[in-house]
Amino acid sequence: MKISKSPKCPICKKEEENVAHILWNCPSAMDVWSHASSSLQKCSIGSVKFSELVKALMSKCDQDTMALFAIIARNIWYRRNQFVFENSFIHPNALVKTARKTLEEFKASQEKPTTQNRRTAEINKIWQSPPSWVTKIN
Repeated sequence: MKISKSPKCPICKKEEENVAHILWNCPSAMDVWSHASSSLQKCSIGSVKFSELVKALMSKCDQDTMALFAIIARNIWYRRNQFVFENSFIHPNALVKTARKTLEEFKASQEKPTTQNRRTAEINKIWQSPPSWVTKIN
């Protein structure tokens, strides 16, 4: 593990490291965003605070696109840490592919059960008295 004394970005070594630079303005981040969906591809937003970037994207992107944005941003940060602490660097295409897979898995986990599954769950919720030989204590 190394701790840098330089305020410069550990990846491009050109600009001062801050959240907006690492996640959006760094050339390595731009490479990642160029592999993302068209609504998230690097647009001409200059040096802004990351919170301003998020607000701008929220005004024009749907919920799924914003979820993908959040996952990709998290993966870019994770890649930055892997580069700094493990000297490892994930290819932009692999990073975006992993983000898309993560989003699909999340969406699948949030799906509501089908009607038949709901009926089964409702049947299982009906209270039944315990057998006569069981003593139930609350």
